[in-house]
Amino acid sequence: ERRLFMHKKKLTLDSLNPTGVDIQDVATIYQYLQQYIVPSGFKVAIEPGGVFNAISSLDFKFGQNVKYALGYDFYSQEAEKIVNLKHATISLDDLVVEKTEQDSVRQHKLYTELMFLKPFKRMDVSMGTGGDITVASTSNIGHDWTVYVKCASSF
Repeated sequence: ERRLFMHKKKLTLDSLNPTGVDIQDVATIYQYLQQYIVPSGFKVAIEPGGVFNAISSLDFKFGQNVKYALGYDFYSQEAEKIVNLKHATISLDDLVVEKTEQDSVRQHKLYTELMFLKPFKRMDVSMGTGGDITVASTSNIGHDWTVYVKCASSF
Protein backbone atom coordinates (compact mmCIF):
# COMPACT_ATOMS: atom_id res chain seq x y z
CA GLU A 1 0.00 0.00 0.00
CA ARG A 2 1.22 3.52 -0.76
CA ARG A 3 0.84 6.36 1.74
CA LEU A 4 1.63 10.06 1.50
CA PHE A 5 3.90 11.51 4.19
CA MET A 6 5.00 14.96 5.33
CA HIS A 7 8.65 15.39 6.37
CA LYS A 8 9.53 16.28 9.97
CA LYS A 9 12.21 18.72 8.85
CA LYS A 10 10.86 22.29 8.95
CA LEU A 11 12.09 25.26 6.99
CA THR A 12 13.49 27.87 9.38
CA LEU A 13 15.96 30.72 9.06
CA ASP A 14 18.41 28.62 11.06
CA SER A 15 18.34 25.92 8.36
CA LEU A 16 19.49 28.42 5.69
CA ASN A 17 22.94 29.88 5.10
CA PRO A 18 23.19 33.13 7.15
CA THR A 19 25.67 34.76 4.69
CA GLY A 20 23.40 34.50 1.64
CA VAL A 21 21.39 32.08 -0.45
CA ASP A 22 23.50 29.31 -1.97
CA ILE A 23 22.70 26.18 -3.98
CA GLN A 24 22.20 24.14 -0.79
CA ASP A 25 19.57 26.64 0.41
CA VAL A 26 17.73 26.39 -2.91
CA ALA A 27 17.67 22.59 -2.56
CA THR A 28 16.41 22.85 1.05
CA ILE A 29 13.65 25.29 0.07
CA TYR A 30 12.69 23.12 -2.94
CA GLN A 31 12.45 19.95 -0.80
CA TYR A 32 10.32 21.76 1.77
CA LEU A 33 7.88 23.17 -0.81
CA GLN A 34 7.75 19.92 -2.77
CA GLN A 35 5.98 18.06 0.06
CA TYR A 36 3.04 20.48 -0.26
CA ILE A 37 2.89 20.48 -4.07
CA VAL A 38 3.74 16.82 -4.73
CA PRO A 39 3.73 14.89 -1.43
CA SER A 40 6.11 11.96 -1.05
CA GLY A 41 4.42 8.61 -1.52
CA PHE A 42 6.03 5.52 -0.05
CA LYS A 43 5.14 1.85 -0.05
CA VAL A 44 4.67 0.81 3.56
CA ALA A 45 4.26 -2.32 5.65
CA ILE A 46 1.22 -1.95 7.92
CA GLU A 47 0.01 -3.88 10.94
CA PRO A 48 -3.78 -3.47 10.78
CA GLY A 49 -5.73 -3.15 13.99
CA GLY A 50 -7.97 -5.96 15.18
CA VAL A 51 -11.54 -6.02 13.86
CA PHE A 52 -14.73 -6.84 15.77
CA ASN A 53 -18.12 -7.01 14.04
CA ALA A 54 -21.41 -8.00 15.69
CA ILE A 55 -24.84 -8.21 14.07
CA SER A 56 -28.21 -8.84 15.66
CA SER A 57 -31.50 -9.26 13.85
CA LEU A 58 -35.20 -9.69 14.55
CA ASP A 59 -36.95 -11.68 11.82
CA PHE A 60 -40.70 -11.65 11.33
CA LYS A 61 -42.64 -13.97 9.02
CA PHE A 62 -45.98 -12.94 7.60
CA GLY A 63 -47.69 -16.04 6.25
CA GLN A 64 -45.62 -18.47 4.17
CA ASN A 65 -44.22 -16.00 1.64
CA VAL A 66 -43.15 -12.75 3.32
CA LYS A 67 -40.23 -12.19 5.69
CA TYR A 68 -39.21 -8.88 7.31
CA ALA A 69 -35.96 -8.28 9.21
CA LEU A 70 -34.86 -5.40 11.41
CA GLY A 71 -31.35 -5.34 12.80
CA TYR A 72 -28.32 -3.65 14.29
CA ASP A 73 -24.70 -3.84 13.06
CA PHE A 74 -21.68 -2.80 15.16
CA TYR A 75 -18.22 -2.51 13.56
CA SER A 76 -14.97 -1.70 15.36
CA GLN A 77 -11.35 -1.63 14.19
CA GLU A 78 -8.36 -0.73 16.34
CA ALA A 79 -5.70 1.73 15.13
CA GLU A 80 -3.20 0.56 12.55
CA LYS A 81 0.58 0.81 12.88
CA ILE A 82 3.02 1.59 10.05
CA VAL A 83 5.94 -0.75 10.63
CA ASN A 84 8.43 0.27 7.93
CA LEU A 85 8.95 1.79 4.51
CA LYS A 86 9.60 -0.52 1.56
CA HIS A 87 12.36 0.31 -0.95
CA ALA A 88 13.01 3.78 0.52
CA THR A 89 16.24 5.62 1.23
CA ILE A 90 14.59 7.58 4.03
CA SER A 91 13.69 6.46 7.55
CA LEU A 92 10.32 6.55 9.32
CA ASP A 93 12.06 8.79 11.87
CA ASP A 94 12.32 11.53 9.21
CA LEU A 95 8.56 11.50 8.46
CA VAL A 96 5.38 12.52 10.27
CA VAL A 97 3.95 9.01 10.66
CA GLU A 98 1.15 9.82 13.14
CA LYS A 99 -0.86 11.79 10.56
CA THR A 100 -0.66 8.92 8.05
CA GLU A 101 -1.82 6.06 10.30
CA GLN A 102 -5.54 5.31 10.55
CA ASP A 103 -7.00 5.82 14.03
CA SER A 104 -9.39 3.31 15.59
CA VAL A 105 -12.94 3.43 14.23
CA ARG A 106 -16.41 2.51 15.51
CA GLN A 107 -19.66 2.42 13.53
CA HIS A 108 -23.27 1.68 14.50
CA LYS A 109 -25.82 0.87 11.79
CA LEU A 110 -29.48 -0.05 11.62
CA TYR A 111 -30.73 -2.19 8.74
CA THR A 112 -33.99 -3.55 7.40
CA GLU A 113 -34.98 -6.08 4.75
CA LEU A 114 -38.23 -7.23 3.15
CA MET A 115 -38.18 -10.58 1.29
CA PHE A 116 -40.79 -12.44 -0.73
CA LEU A 117 -40.31 -16.23 -0.61
CA LYS A 118 -41.38 -18.77 -3.23
CA PRO A 119 -40.96 -22.42 -2.16
CA PHE A 120 -40.29 -25.06 -4.80
CA LYS A 121 -39.89 -28.81 -4.47
CA ARG A 122 -36.07 -28.82 -4.54
CA MET A 123 -35.28 -25.25 -3.40
CA ASP A 124 -36.70 -21.97 -2.14
CA VAL A 125 -36.24 -18.75 -4.11
CA SER A 126 -36.56 -15.32 -2.57
CA MET A 127 -36.48 -11.75 -3.86
CA GLY A 128 -36.51 -8.58 -1.87
CA THR A 129 -35.06 -5.25 -0.99
CA GLY A 130 -33.36 -3.73 2.01
CA GLY A 131 -31.04 -1.09 3.27
CA ASP A 132 -28.92 0.20 6.09
CA ILE A 133 -27.97 3.56 7.53
CA THR A 134 -25.21 4.71 9.88
CA VAL A 135 -26.68 6.10 13.11
CA ALA A 136 -23.39 6.87 14.88
CA SER A 137 -19.69 6.60 14.10
CA THR A 138 -16.30 8.05 14.94
CA SER A 139 -15.28 11.01 12.82
CA ASN A 140 -12.86 9.09 10.60
CA ILE A 141 -15.39 6.61 9.18
CA GLY A 142 -18.24 7.57 6.92
CA HIS A 143 -21.87 8.26 7.69
CA ASP A 144 -23.19 6.21 4.80
CA TRP A 145 -26.29 4.37 3.72
CA THR A 146 -27.08 1.51 1.36
CA VAL A 147 -30.16 0.40 -0.55
CA TYR A 148 -30.11 -2.98 -2.29
CA VAL A 149 -32.16 -5.49 -4.24
CA LYS A 150 -31.56 -9.14 -3.43
CA CYS A 151 -32.24 -12.49 -5.10
CA ALA A 152 -31.42 -15.65 -3.17
CA SER A 153 -32.03 -19.36 -3.21
CA SER A 154 -31.67 -22.12 -0.68
CA PHE A 155 -31.71 -25.84 -1.31
